[in-house]
Amino acid sequence: SDIYSLDKKDYVENPDDYLVMRKQLMANDVVAPYMSNLDPVFRSIVFTSATDAAVLYQVGPNYQWEVGRVLLIDGTWRVAAGTVCRDLSAAGYICPGAAPDPPPGPLG
Repeated sequence: SDIYSLDKKDYVENPDDYLVMRKQLMANDVVAPYMSNLDPVFRSIVFTSATDAAVLYQVGPNYQWEVGRVLLIDGTWRVAAGTVCRDLSAAGYICPGAAPDPPPGPLG
C-alpha cells in the first residue's frame, strides 16, 4: 500500500521505470491524498502460463475489484507495468513509457 517504498522496485516489471515514477509521484504528491483509503485485498490468482498470472484484487474498500497481471521475471513474480499504471491513472498520473492495462469489464 506504500507506493513510495523503495522495496517496491523489486516487485514491479521495470524497476528503473518505477524509480522514475516514484520520484515524480513524491514530487507531485500524487498518491498521498489516497493513502488512507489504500488497503489492498487479494482474492484469487489464475496462472495463464508458466510466467504469467492474473490476480483478482481490490486496492481498498472504496474501489472496485480489478484483474491485475503479474509476470515471472528472473525468478521473481512482479506486477506488470500496465497494472501499476492503471491504478495510478485513477489518481490522475500518466506513466511515462507504459500504457495502462484496460479497466475490468462489466463482469469484473
